[in-house]
Amino acid sequence: MAFAAVGLAAAQSSTTSAVASTTSVCAAQSVLNVCVSQQQASTSQCAGNDYDCLCTGYTNLSVCYNNCPNDPGAYNASQFKTQYCNAASV
Repeated sequence: MAFAAVGLAAAQSSTTSAVASTTSVCAAQSVLNVCVSQQQASTSQCAGNDYDCLCTGYTNLSVCYNNCPNDPGAYNASQFKTQYCNAASV
């Protein structure tokens, strides 16, 4: 369990840039960019081991990508959401 927490904390510190890469262009790209920016600012306030906060933050971030589901950041946001929500449920 301790190793999982360390891995999650390390992953959290590197996710901001991984999820922020909204390089595709879709009809709602500007909406996506604003949403991602706001959600990342909110999620960055979570402590590295506050899995409830991170789960909520990445759930909200994942919703941003409903506007541009083919954006490469959608997959990363979804993966981190799953990871943190699974950790929060333990």
